[in-house]
Amino acid sequence: MNIQERIKQLEENFAKQLAELKQELQKDEKPKFRNYQDLINNAKLITGFYIEVNADIYTSEGVAGDSDKNVFATESQAKSALAMSQLSQLMRLGEYNGDWTPYWKDEDQDKWGVFYDALEDALYVAKSNHTKQFLVFYYNDIAYNFIEANKELILQYYEQQ
Repeated sequence: MNIQERIKQLEENFAKQLAELKQELQKDEKPKFRNYQDLINNAKLITGFYIEVNADIYTSEGVAGDSDKNVFATESQAKSALAMSQLSQLMRLGEYNGDWTPYWKDEDQDKWGVFYDALEDALYVAKSNHTKQFLVFYYNDIAYNFIEANKELILQYYEQQ
């Protein structure tokens, strides 16, 4: 084997070893931010929107902390949460669900969910006996009545992107 062949062989071996080391390093590295506590521990700057006591939405920017767990990444997510709180109160009225709560482990218990079809830009009602979801009623007629009375609020809830 001449010197050029030996150099080429050494370069190939070196490249192979370097690639193997890089792979090992990637396996050992864990994501820096896996959960919210990691944001706090690393003093990560977060920006977003929060809902004030008077139900107004304000912007927020600062280092992540326990008091920032109510900060949404987008304004539409904050608006969606505000709509969700109002819808939950309406659903508890006697005209809708009253004290009824779905028992999700009982597949025989009928549950009617209100869903949003983004392609059709339309709300619809469908049976949802074992797939948990927020807007759910014990009769389909009640779900339709709820949509009729609260369409804009339901659309605001679904507009969370």
